[in-house]
Amino acid sequence: MSPGAKLMELNGTPMAPTATAKLAFMKDGHAMLMAQGLPKAPAGKQYQLWFIVGNDKMPGKTFSPDGSGSGVLMDEVPSTAMQSAVFAITLEPMGGVKVPTGQIYLVSPA
Repeated sequence: MSPGAKLMELNGTPMAPTATAKLAFMKDGHAMLMAQGLPKAPAGKQYQLWFIVGNDKMPGKTFSPDGSGSGVLMDEVPSTAMQSAVFAITLEPMGGVKVPTGQIYLVSPA
């Protein structure tokens, strides 16, 4: 990791108790999420990253884990989420949504 980069750990919820993820992001917002232990997504669904600041839920990109439940995602952390965001992963319709509709599978500490 580069100097000044941040690393957040996301822990599984009751939806995926053994799942874990790490989100590394740079000062410029470039980010990489590495998840493991996620359940296979049903047909027509993908996992989506969220940046949550207060009551504001900003959508990130979507990804589909491989057969072992591991997935990697490259995204950009919004500037408003750089210092105080909670990061979460939900299961959403393919291609993602603007507002979360699915259960939270992974979440970072508040």
